[in-house]
Amino acid sequence: MVGAAKLRHQASSLSAGCASLSISDRYDEMVRLRRLLAEAQTLDDVLVIWANNLPTEYWYSTRTVQDDGRVETGNRVFDGTVHIYPTVGHAGVWNRYRALRLTANDIMLKTLSVLAESPNSDTESLEEAAKLRIQRLAGDLCASVPYMLGLIETHQVAGHGATVITKVPASLKVAVKASTASFLCWPLTMATMVSGISERHQRYLRNRLLDVSEIVDDGVLEIIAAGFSPISRCSANIP
Repeated sequence: MVGAAKLRHQASSLSAGCASLSISDRYDEMVRLRRLLAEAQTLDDVLVIWANNLPTEYWYSTRTVQDDGRVETGNRVFDGTVHIYPTVGHAGVWNRYRALRLTANDIMLKTLSVLAESPNSDTESLEEAAKLRIQRLAGDLCASVPYMLGLIETHQVAGHGATVITKVPASLKVAVKASTASFLCWPLTMATMVSGISERHQRYLRNRLLDVSEIVDDGVLEIIAAGFSPISRCSANIP
């Protein structure tokens, strides 16, 4: 988290005054951007290594939810896929990991878009790889939310293994503990600030952040979920 915060600070400082750079300063700017890109890539690599070294009992399983035809259920389960975790604590750690990687890859993607403007640059493959990682991480974050908010339950069916079905509580504020929902506050907030996430993922995550804001009774989260829009930057387009 400290490393991600430093990267965001560096990215923010690099964006200041970038529209008025002189030609003589352009080379130095490219060097700084490449350094930022390398640091963001290193952070992402370190996080991947950390996750791969976790004991198997810390991992989650991916399940397909039985479709019950209810519109509300479909809206709260993204693409019918959910994760099942050992505990909500494990889910919270995984989602912080995803939020950090989303931040690192978003910085990479925006930095690459600037580097692409320089002569003889070849960033297309790197940009596509960053986009794919962002979509995959966003999908995993979406899949974790129903478990965290108690929107699913698992039933053992003889001869067919476990079946995952949805629940639609009358009130999430009553059904979900604020301490459980709080695990989603930071990851969902960070995800809303990632411009590389698809509109479908973004809409789902913002709606769930609204749910969380109600559960934990946090007006700031509600404002972020309902009204946050990325601020237009100069050509560097860095947060």
